[in-house]
Amino acid sequence: MNLLKKIIKAVYVVEGRKKLRRREMELILQYKLSWFDPNIAKRVVEAAISNSLVRAEGEYFVPSQDVMEIEVEPDFHPPEEFDPDSLKVDPVEEILKHVSSKGTAKHELVKLANRLKDKYSVNYETALIMAGYELGADMSRFVDGAYRRLLMEGA
Repeated sequence: MNLLKKIIKAVYVVEGRKKLRRREMELILQYKLSWFDPNIAKRVVEAAISNSLVRAEGEYFVPSQDVMEIEVEPDFHPPEEFDPDSLKVDPVEEILKHVSSKGTAKHELVKLANRLKDKYSVNYETALIMAGYELGADMSRFVDGAYRRLLMEGA
């Protein structure tokens, strides 16, 4: 995940703006940075969106706080054997990691999420986000991705 964060941070640093359109991010990866072909650049941007590393603001995307906090070396380049499929991250695991890093034990979070899932008849990812909010964690970076996945499921 840190590799993807570095790639996305580099896109925003190179461009020098805080908001970019999806297509702009793809073009920066392809031409300004010359790191990827169009197909891979598109998959990298999609991975950043689905992993909540950028969030939508209208037609623009803004990097998450996690991305902005990461340091990118001036000579950073993705590894030669870069595989964009390796960027796929389980959102449930990311939520668990995020909330538990704020001091809550994973088993307590899971217990609360299961209770909320049963009480409100929501999916597990949504219940985890609700539990995170209830425990005082900033869950805003996970909401857009969860909403998109809900729409794709048809729920």
